[in-house]
This record gives sequence, C-alpha cells and structure tokens, in this order.
Amino acid sequence: MSLDKLNGKLQVLGQLNNGPNTTADFELLALPQSTSLQESLGLHFASFVDWRTQQPHSAEKWHIETKQLGKKSDAALQPILEYWFFKLPYAPKFEDDRLWVKSNIINDVLETLDEIVGECELHEVFVAPPIWYEGHWQDVAFCRNGNFWLLHLGVTD
Repeated sequence: MSLDKLNGKLQVLGQLNNGPNTTADFELLALPQSTSLQESLGLHFASFVDWRTQQPHSAEKWHIETKQLGKKSDAALQPILEYWFFKLPYAPKFEDDRLWVKSNIINDVLETLDEIVGECELHEVFVAPPIWYEGHWQDVAFCRNGNFWLLHLGVTD
C-alpha cells in the first residue's frame, strides 16, 4: 500500500470534516532521513517558510518535544483517529444503527497505516510554532529502523 493511497483516504476524511471557514488537513508524511526522530522532525519543521519573510525558522524556534507512547497499537491510535475523523464540529454524523461504519473506516485507515509503517514506536509530537501552523492540531510520529513518518491531523480557519 502506498503512502499516496493512504493520503487519498485521509484527504477524503479531511474533506468530510470541512465546514464554513474551516478546513481539515489529514496526512501522513515520510520525514527526512536522519539518525534520530528529533533530528528528522527538526529538518521537517525547519523547512516551513514564513510567508511574511520568505525565510524558514530553525528547528529550535519550533520548540519540538516528543512523548513516547510505546509500540504502535490500534488501541493507542483508535481514539486519536476517532476524535479527528468523527468528533470535530463538522464531522459526519451516524445514526446508532450505522455506527459500524465509523469502526470500518478507522480499521481501514489503521490497516493501511500498518502496511506502510509496520511494527514501530509511536510518539506524540508537540510544537510551539514560530509561525502559523494550524488552528488546532495533533501530530503523531512513527519510528522504525531509522525511518520516520509524521501523521498530521489539523484544522485551520
């Protein structure tokens, strides 16, 4: 399963959460190759260009912190995905007799994600951006054998 296919699914789920003056942005990014998650995240965030100055900000100015969540598991990711896919103000609503649809969607995303990142470590990523990043977001990093990915879930207005 390719990263593009997963991102296509995430893009559709993001579009389902769009509302008046609100845009959801869900994507999985392959982070730059590096010797550590912290360095890889630093390279990623330092690549964002400030629209006013047309210059990037150093990784230090992003104040990147991570919290290890342990091995990747559906139990750790399921509540995160459920919140972002189905609990935002403009998220699709399901009647009680159709709640199984939410489970199927989350399970499909988890299966596709597993095909890409496999067995890996899971970290929540916290930043204090020096520039506009999103109105509300959650970033989760996946680490396996020197490869790093970032699941970005955000909403902006």
